[in-house]
Amino acid sequence: QVDENTKNIRSEKMIETGRQLKKEFFEKYIGKTLPVLIERKNSKGIFEGHTSNFIQVFAKGDSAEGELVDVKLTGYEDEFMTGEIV
Repeated sequence: QVDENTKNIRSEKMIETGRQLKKEFFEKYIGKTLPVLIERKNSKGIFEGHTSNFIQVFAKGDSAEGELVDVKLTGYEDEFMTGEIV
C-alpha cells in the first residue's frame, strides 16, 4: 500500500511530466504550416480547429466552419497552438 501523501506527490509529478511533454511536442510545430479543420468561430472572432494529429489550434484570419485551411502555427498557449490562416 502507498500512503495518500505519496500518491499525491506521484500524481502531481506525472501530471507535470505530461504537460511538459505536450509542450515540447507542440513547440516542434511552431513556424510550420499545417492543414486545420475549422470547427467553429468563438465569441472573440478566433477560429478553433484541429490538425490531423489532434493539435488544437486557435487561428486568426478568414475562414468558415467545416473548411480545411492551412494555418501557420505561431505559438503555444495554455495547452493549444495559435496561428494565422494563410
